[in-house]
Amino acid sequence: MKNRITNISLTYGLDLLLILIILGIALPLTFYGLGGPYLLIFFIILLMSILPVFNYIHGIVDSIISPVRYEDLFARTVDSILNINAFNQFLKETFDQIIALTKVKNGLLIFYYPETDQYSIFYQKNRRSRVIKNANIESGNTLFRAIDGPEDIIIKNNLDMSISHHREIAAELAKINGEIIVPIYFQEIFLGLVVIGARKRKFTIKEIDLLKIFASKIAVLSINSFFFHELLKKKEIEKEQELASKIHHRFFPGQDIDIGKIQVRIHHRTNSLQTREFYDVFVNDKHDGALRISSYRIHSDITGTSIYMPGIQALLQCYARLGYSTARTIKKLNSMLKERELFDEDIAIFHSSLDQKGIFNYCNSGYPEPFLFRMSSGLPRRLISPKKSAAEQLTLRPGDTIIISCEGFSAVIDEQKEKIHEFLKKNNELSAGKTRSAIMKLITPMSSMQEKDMLLIMIRMEPKQ
Repeated sequence: MKNRITNISLTYGLDLLLILIILGIALPLTFYGLGGPYLLIFFIILLMSILPVFNYIHGIVDSIISPVRYEDLFARTVDSILNINAFNQFLKETFDQIIALTKVKNGLLIFYYPETDQYSIFYQKNRRSRVIKNANIESGNTLFRAIDGPEDIIIKNNLDMSISHHREIAAELAKINGEIIVPIYFQEIFLGLVVIGARKRKFTIKEIDLLKIFASKIAVLSINSFFFHELLKKKEIEKEQELASKIHHRFFPGQDIDIGKIQVRIHHRTNSLQTREFYDVFVNDKHDGALRISSYRIHSDITGTSIYMPGIQALLQCYARLGYSTARTIKKLNSMLKERELFDEDIAIFHSSLDQKGIFNYCNSGYPEPFLFRMSSGLPRRLISPKKSAAEQLTLRPGDTIIISCEGFSAVIDEQKEKIHEFLKKNNELSAGKTRSAIMKLITPMSSMQEKDMLLIMIRMEPKQ
């Protein structure tokens, strides 16, 4: 906006200066009674002499202080791609913006479709647009032969007319009223040309760079043009998923929770718009000081996971506050989901209850088995349920730790469980937060899981002081 105001002020200031100059000459002549046809001829010659100078200054103003910020125009063009339903329409919209930006009267975009071996020409002259589909263009055209890569930009004024090859190019450009040629390449694949017509002032480096950016974007999108509609649909789905993820993240409890003697520390990292790993920690009103701790996910990466997960969280809390056991909570949850036909399969969920006496009641349905690290004796082990959806129970002593983790962490923890156990025994006096940080440094998620969410829940009974 600032550039536009400055540009307009200087432009109109120059026009006002021209008027003042003419008035400054006309008033004295009128005062002395000079007039007649000779005076008219004098002013015509004066205007013809001064106007080129003022036009030249106008060009300098436009080149130094453009009324349009190129970065904003580029951002608007890329954003407008999402609202275009056909690739040809995108090409036309893009080319029209190039013509408007460069302030030329004519230009053309010659585009090659490799999949059909055909050319289309998007032509504009004196603000009139035309599209010629399946244009008859010889592949051995002089302009095509002159281009040997994406950096081979041809500017007519820079051609050396003493070279016969340059004269051929200049002659071909003259036929189409062209001044600048920018090739369209995707890697080594030639896809066409952007030809910009001549104008009075020279093209700036910034304008030429912008033409190169447009050409590169056209090339990238053209290779995937047959996926264009699918990409638009995917974009809409991603927007819905992103919104659902944001909503769900508002339902997540904090990652540092202390209730009485129970300490819970959580590491949760989202790597995708479609959140895949979920957790919940809340106080069960039916049992004073008891916590319900859950981690869950859908077996497959189905679309809409994030949309349903807040509802699953609400059901878990509802069943728990009705006094249902961990096993019955999971059974009721899966029964409700099947009844509503939301998913074709059971949800992978680990649901547990831990009270202030250390009684840990848990039920696992398809989720990776958690690890138990006892400080008093014994080796670390997995909490394996003998029956699916059957509840198990154990008693945690002060300092005992349980780690619940997603698939990406589970296999690594299994390999490092002795090292983690040794660390926990030697550093039992560390705070729960520092212990979590140390464990995260000891393990690295599997490389195959890098694109998915990472979740680790550490549950510890407060050590004796």
